[in-house]
Amino acid sequence: MTSFKPKQFSLVTCIGVCIVVLLAIVGWASLSVPSDFPENARFTVHENESLYTISTRLKEERIITSSTLFRAWISFMGKDRHVQLGVYTFDEPYTLGGVVAKFVSGVADEPLGRITIPEGSTTAEIIDIVRKAVPSISSQLFNQAVASRG
Repeated sequence: MTSFKPKQFSLVTCIGVCIVVLLAIVGWASLSVPSDFPENARFTVHENESLYTISTRLKEERIITSSTLFRAWISFMGKDRHVQLGVYTFDEPYTLGGVVAKFVSGVADEPLGRITIPEGSTTAEIIDIVRKAVPSISSQLFNQAVASRG
């Protein structure tokens, strides 16, 4: 029969207590809503904006309570590179989990723009349509995208 020595038992207990406390803090942060959540908040994700910048702005605008937990949650879901550009609206206060769900859904409430490409358009015609619709598009990134698609 294996018995624990007092030092081993206290270390295991300490680790267990730390894990429980950490889970309680994460749970509280995930389920709580900022007390000063803005009414009818609108949040815009811009081109080339990093998840770090998005999370920092969300915290500054009082939409979330923890930018670190927001980034960790989205990264854990594997969606850290898939946040869509556009405007996200929050008509009522959201928990952190609700905000994360909104951002990982893949659909902004208001896309930054829409472009209609007529059926049968050639690559050259599509390039012209996109450049006219979005003059601020990065030429280098756009050319790379076109080249990679053939």
